[in-house]
Amino acid sequence: MNIEHFIQSAEALHSRLADLYQTASVLPWIPPELLPQAFKELYSTSKMVQLAAEELYLQNEELIKTRNWLETERQRYQDLFEFAPDGYLITNAEGIIQQANLSAAQLLNVSRQLLVGKPIVNFVRLEERQPFRCELNQLCQTDRVRELVVRLQQNQGESFDAAFTVAVVRNQQGKVNSLRWLLRNINERQQKKTELINNGSDLIQDRPVHKHTKGESILLNPLV
Repeated sequence: MNIEHFIQSAEALHSRLADLYQTASVLPWIPPELLPQAFKELYSTSKMVQLAAEELYLQNEELIKTRNWLETERQRYQDLFEFAPDGYLITNAEGIIQQANLSAAQLLNVSRQLLVGKPIVNFVRLEERQPFRCELNQLCQTDRVRELVVRLQQNQGESFDAAFTVAVVRNQQGKVNSLRWLLRNINERQQKKTELINNGSDLIQDRPVHKHTKGESILLNPLV
């Protein structure tokens, strides 16, 4: 029985008891003092049940609103997590991947479904795994956000330099609940930076040159 049916049943019961009580009260051959005490108590209890049911209904409505709001917020943050431009991973204290967003899956060249349950150390270059394990153990000993630079190996792909920003999340007892990893490809960022510098140099070389009367070459519209 859901809350609405319960309220309807309580209201119907209270209405029937009220009718019976009023009928018994006006019967001329039954003195009021002879009305059964149990009947009076039952009527009073029914009134209390009705009031409690109404209060429960209001509380249930508030809970539904709160639940809907929380679900909306959860979905919003889930979308931010999924479609963030940088890679995000959530692992347990041992570095076992529990969640991964689309960017992380693309960086590691693995589907998100296959990433879940894999140790993050599996994607670290073989020669760097032991130092990485030491760093992983140290992460759980502090609450400070740590920055790590690691050489990662894509699944059946190339290796690349990655920058990790790692935050520790603890439960109320102070035990490590999860590790949150922000993952960026340093190689790609450096390549884009180099391309911007090269493009800037090309713009300078292509600018028209004005010959000053004293023989000085001056760029027209120099870069600021």
